Amino acid sequence: MQVIFSTRSFCSRYYKNQSLKMAFDMAPADPTVDLNMQLIKLAYGLLSGKYSVPAVQKQEGIRPKMFNAVIEASYPKFSTMPQQDALEFFLHFIDQVERINAGCPEEDPARSFKFGIEERLQCPSGKVAYNKRNDYILSLNIPLEKATNKKELEEFQKLKVQRETEGKEISSDEIVRPRVPLSACLDSFSQPEEVQGFYSTALKARTTAI
Repeated sequence: MQVIFSTRSFCSRYYKNQSLKMAFDMAPADPTVDLNMQLIKLAYGLLSGKYSVPAVQKQEGIRPKMFNAVIEASYPKFSTMPQQDALEFFLHFIDQVERINAGCPEEDPARSFKFGIEERLQCPSGKVAYNKRNDYILSLNIPLEKATNKKELEEFQKLKVQRETEGKEISSDEIVRPRVPLSACLDSFSQPEEVQGFYSTALKARTTAI
């Protein structure tokens, strides 16, 4: 939620263009179940600076319990104790924000996360089809062969084998993870790929498209 409220759209919608007094005056009879009200309170807590002070003894922070209760009510899975999937929560949250701003789409801060994706398919006949869709996430594969720290990774693998042979564990400080530039992930995403079993209306048969 801190990341989401660091964006200009959410900051403007629920903090800069709002006030707690105005929000309470316009809130429904029971503001505890109103997501708009809870988002304004959450924005105030995160962005006002009033709570950005060192914690006093035995006070480690204030939990947004009312916000959690509203989100959980619309998606019972989030009311369970096990750790929740961040992506699943994000998509559900964006969906709820869209719903409560449906009457004023120009004020919907969720729009700032939306983008369009266009896919181009070409079959052996030379005919081309375009598929367009809107999305909120971009799933990227990580091409490990593009790692910029290959030497360190090779040395780590040797160390790992050595420790396993000795029956010893590797400490967290010794673990080396691949460093793959974001640009390499984006390049991999945009590379052409074969689509097996594509039905071509031009050929009236299934074929391989690119």
